[in-house]
Amino acid sequence: MASIGSFGAAVREIDPDGERDTFDFFGEDFTIEGVIPPILTLQLGAAITGNLRDSEGRAAMWLAMQRALTVPERNQDGKTVPADESQFDRFYSLAVENTCGLDELMRLVFTLSGSQTGRPTGQRPTSQAGPLPTSTSSNSPSSDSPGLVSVEDRLAGLS
Repeated sequence: MASIGSFGAAVREIDPDGERDTFDFFGEDFTIEGVIPPILTLQLGAAITGNLRDSEGRAAMWLAMQRALTVPERNQDGKTVPADESQFDRFYSLAVENTCGLDELMRLVFTLSGSQTGRPTGQRPTSQAGPLPTSTSSNSPSSDSPGLVSVEDRLAGLS
């Protein structure tokens, strides 16, 4: 069999000296620090079109927000500086405190994803009204889904 090429070599990074996008969330400013992996954008698209279980779509939203708001691990002066999730933790606390709805979170995630892929961010993605479609197999609790953390664990700093 012949090789069709090599993939996955290039990793996109945000220019450390470049201007970053910001947004307001319940009166507080947030800065986009990391890149949403394109595979999550594909997963979000599959969820919005009903081709993915509800829990998987929500997990993709969680990871997209976490990646966008976390300062990635980096090397500085020959030393590894660990990732900084404090901005994501602040965002999470505000979302819980203000009981932010799923539609608003979806709108934000798609806007962030669109801004990073060069797509227009002014319009909401076309989808049916309400939450992501649910299949009969998505009734398992979120603790069964890898990558999801309960509200209690996140607030207690156990994530």
